[in-house]
Amino acid sequence: MLEKIYQALHESRTAYLNKIISGFLLSLDVAHGFHPNKPEKSDPTNINLLNRGIVIKRASSQTYATDCESIAILEQLCRKEGIAYQKYASRSDGTTGSTLGTIAGKYLPMHSADVGIPILAMHSARETMGVQDQINLEKLVLAYFAGQ
Repeated sequence: MLEKIYQALHESRTAYLNKIISGFLLSLDVAHGFHPNKPEKSDPTNINLLNRGIVIKRASSQTYATDCESIAILEQLCRKEGIAYQKYASRSDGTTGSTLGTIAGKYLPMHSADVGIPILAMHSARETMGVQDQINLEKLVLAYFAGQ
């Protein structure tokens, strides 16, 4: 689909491929926050706290699109813009949900990262999040598009 858009804009296939290769896919979602009533659900050495910043998600199972290069790019952007962030690795003894980042990454050979806002009680009737995390996510998205 993206290639067809480039063709409609009278861009060459080479220009399209160059943009894809130098692109960066930012997949935005939520992340499991540390829940004080369910501490056993979190690894005590690797928790996401509400109002402490966005979460850069990674997993050894590669269920998240994030890799070491995309982490470095995001960390640099966050430091430059004063955006609070946390890094999260999923527990190795459990499973994680899937994201659009890994699905799109199969078709778009570009750097990708899964980023989320930590919330409590994912998939419940009341998912609780921190307002400061939303502000940090907005800052990240604005900085991301300003750099394109």
